Amino acid sequence: MPAIDPRNIEMMDPIMVEVLKRLSPKETLRQALESHELGRRLVESGVRTQYPDWSDKQIQIEILRRMHGDAVANAAASR
Repeated sequence: MPAIDPRNIEMMDPIMVEVLKRLSPKETLRQALESHELGRRLVESGVRTQYPDWSDKQIQIEILRRMHGDAVANAAASR
């Protein structure tokens, strides 16, 4: 695994940090789930654009591969 390049690390805005600190655990979880869903939809859109002839199952497996790795995608593909 390559070393992390410190020039590529972004710091969070201090105001945003304070806003997030005030969230309840339930709100924090909701934000995390919404962020994950947005990411999944973006990945799906990219995969569907890149592979317009793929079946829905192939698309879903590729989404799993890109978001969770080969082991998860391979397990889903074997079902």
